[in-house]
This record gives sequence, C-alpha cells and structure tokens, in this order.
Amino acid sequence: MGIKFRVHQKKRNGDGKLYAEFTHKGERLRYATPVTVSPEEWDVKKQAFTGNKLNLNAKISTINKIRRAVEDYALALDYGECDFTQEALKNFVDEHTGRVRRVDRLDELIKQYMEYENSRLNDHGIPVTESTKRKYGYLHARIVEYQNDKNRTVYLIDIDKNMMESFREWLTNRYAPNTIRDKFIKPLKAVLKYAEERGYSIKPAYKKYSIPYIKVNHPVFYKSEVQKLIGLDLSDRPNLEDYQIVMLFGIFTGARPSDFTGFTNEDITEAAKGEPAIVFHTRKTHEKVHIPIPIELQRILERRNYQLPKTNENVVARRFKEICQLAGLDRMEQIGRTRAGEFKVTKGHLYQFVDGKTPKRTFVNGHYYGYLGEKWDPWKIADFTGNDYHIIIENYVEKLSELEVNAAKYDLE
Repeated sequence: MGIKFRVHQKKRNGDGKLYAEFTHKGERLRYATPVTVSPEEWDVKKQAFTGNKLNLNAKISTINKIRRAVEDYALALDYGECDFTQEALKNFVDEHTGRVRRVDRLDELIKQYMEYENSRLNDHGIPVTESTKRKYGYLHARIVEYQNDKNRTVYLIDIDKNMMESFREWLTNRYAPNTIRDKFIKPLKAVLKYAEERGYSIKPAYKKYSIPYIKVNHPVFYKSEVQKLIGLDLSDRPNLEDYQIVMLFGIFTGARPSDFTGFTNEDITEAAKGEPAIVFHTRKTHEKVHIPIPIELQRILERRNYQLPKTNENVVARRFKEICQLAGLDRMEQIGRTRAGEFKVTKGHLYQFVDGKTPKRTFVNGHYYGYLGEKWDPWKIADFTGNDYHIIIENYVEKLSELEVNAAKYDLE
C-alpha cells in the first residue's frame, strides 16, 4: 500500500491541484483534493509543504485529514468493508473528512441537502423527523420528472421566477396536489437558501416567489359527535374497534396518529391521583407527555382488559371516515381548501372530511373553546401535545363563530 500526493491539472502559472494517489496490490486510484498549490509550495519527493507553514495551515490540515481518511479506507478495504473503485474511494474520503462538493444542478443540490438533513438537528436539538426527510425525497423525484418531461436540466444559475412558475404549473397539471406551496415550493426555497448560505450564486428572485395562500379549514368534532363515537358499539368488528380506540385517544389526549398508533400496554401507568394515565414521548418533538385517561376511554379499555390495539398509520384516515359514517356524523360541512394555489370551497358530510389529525384538532379546539371540558389557554394545550405554542395557534385552532361554539357545546344527554 502507498499513498502519495502529486500535482495535476496545472495552470499556465504553474499552479495545480493536489491528487492523492493510492496504490493497492499494484493498482492505483486517485482522489482529487480541494487543495491547489503553487510550484514552490509542494515538495513531491519529501511529500510535504515548503515555505512559510503559518500561511499554509489550512492546506496542511486538509491534506492531513485526507491522508488519514485514505489510510482508513485502506484498512476498510483489507477487512472487506469497501470496494476497490474510484467512486468508493471518493465517497469514503468525502464522508470521513466532511467534504461537501459543489454542484451546479438543482437535482444534485437537493440530494446534497437530503444528506445534510440526515444529520441536522431541529430547533429543539433533536434529529429531523423521518416525515421531513421524506418531503425532500419527494421534491427530488418531482424535479427529476420535471426535467425529463421538459427535456431540460435545471441549473442553479437558471432558477428564477419563470422557472419556479413553470415548475408550479407542471405540478398542477400532472399531480394537482392539495398543497403545492407546502409540499414542494417551501421545501425548494429551503434548499436554495441552504445553497445561498454556502456561497452558491443563487438569483434572489426565488425569495419573492409565492403562491396565493388561504389557511385551509379543517373539520372538528362537536361534543354530541364525540358522544356518538363513544357510544358506537364495534365489539363485533374488533379491527374497526381498534381504530375507534386510537381515535378517542386523539380526542382525549391530543396525540398525533404517529403517536397513538404506537401505544402499547407499557405506556399505561397511574397519574398523581391514582387514575390510569398514558405516558409517551411524541415522535415529532420527542417531548414526554403524561395524560390521565378519561373515564369514557377507560370503559372501552376495561372491556378489553387494557389491551391497546395495534393499528396501521397508513390506513388511519380511511378507517376514521368509516367509523364516523357508522356513528352517523353526517352534519353538512363546507371545507375551504387551497388546491394548486386556488382557494375552493367543498361541500359534503362531516365524515367525508375526517382525516388522521381530526381527533387532535378536536382536542385542541375542544379545550380552547371549552366545549370538551375546562377551557385552556394555548400554552397549556401546547404542554399536553408537545407542540410549540405558535403551532397550536396557527395550525390547529380553527376560527369558530359564536354560533359554532355554542353548537359544539350541545350535549345529547
């Protein structure tokens, strides 16, 4: 095994880039370092920098890191942990030296950002959630499809208002997603901001690009509707009853679908007053939440000897709609939705608009307006759900009129 640094790609003035040459069993690989040296700065025979070392500290440090990384690659090669290829050497050394290579294509930049997301911590000091990471994977897939359809490569230098609008129109015609703004445009702007902060030349026009947006209205259950859900006997359909239980957990504890579909018997404990309680760490914020189980939910769990159900997060919304239809939640609703930047109002029955977050929204609004028990301020609701206070106000509290609040308080008994 041998590692030597040689100067290649010389310019007219004699400057050249240092390459690490790695020889193994008579075969050679090369790794292009980011270090450029003048003719008098590098001694090939001594394999060392010459001249004033103080001015060369950064270059010396970089080359030493690369040398150690190549040595580690050689060990990994001996143990059969790596392939002996140019690409394997490049990837290994890049990863072990923290090197991020500059790119000029948007699809390559998004892939680079996805790697950055894998190790990034959010504002709470915890790793970014898997759902957030997947969002950028979807963005990358759509950009690749867009390039194929348009028969063009999107370079960073070409991204302007026209390109952003062209991408939006393409998304609208091909996918017509409910929220192009949040699913694709905002993530794309986050990627471009990341690049700009790292010295890429990005036209500032992307910052001003936006899609007209009106907050989407969401359905919530009223008190009488919650009572119908509690009273619905699904004991003859145990699989559906499983989803009835997790729906009630969301209504009475404010848990997300990703939280309550993962509850187990080990999560049940006792609250301060001795009543059963559920203790869990929210998947999104990793906050520890300790909530007494309401008597309405205890009755159902007692019948099942407190055996918590195992459910599939992917079919939660579908099961919730089915349960709500069986419970007779057919109140007529008007739901405002932003589709492809255009606000539209859709009319239908309540059960048609129920989704995985409806139980949590009911918990938040039921306590915010006081129709499901004591009236709480948003700070207390945030403590229970593990959300930031602003998230509760901006994303979960619905703007109910006085008439709607009074209707929500209506009790069938």
